Amino acid sequence: MIADRISKAWVMFLSDFLKGVLLLGMIGLLFYGAYTIWPFLAATMLAVGGYVLIFTITAVSLIMAGVIDLLIKKKMPEKREADHSKDVQRKETMIQAIKGGLAYVRQSPFLLALMTSTIFLNFFFSGPLQLGMPLFSSRILNGDEVTYALLNGGIAAGMLVGGVGVGLLNIQRKRGL
Repeated sequence: MIADRISKAWVMFLSDFLKGVLLLGMIGLLFYGAYTIWPFLAATMLAVGGYVLIFTITAVSLIMAGVIDLLIKKKMPEKREADHSKDVQRKETMIQAIKGGLAYVRQSPFLLALMTSTIFLNFFFSGPLQLGMPLFSSRILNGDEVTYALLNGGIAAGMLVGGVGVGLLNIQRKRGL
């Protein structure tokens, strides 16, 4: 929850300085960079303090997020009421929004191919890989939670390197500029 708010703040901050492809590259770098660093940090915290430390940090973070959320809501009541009145005026159900999104995707062959390949890769590759990772780390590697965290960090590091590589190739070939 906190990471989501921080990443949105970073995107807004970066959009003032970077434009187009550079902004997308920086967002990707921050996103995958966080997914690379946090598993290694979690593995270190597990090795040093165990689950007690992890749950304590999680509890303190959630309490802090709740307090910050309450403080933000108290400072912005008039904006919330204005946003609520706009939402009441355009009452769109979730089903209508999904139908509109699917109709939009069907109009573009590129988007249709992209969504189809994304769904296929998620159901038949990424999903089973993430579900099988704990079994792989415990039964095949005879590891523990730290092994699992290191495997996740390694996968995220590979995604980061691959994303940077594809971004550099796109810049070299002047795609998307």
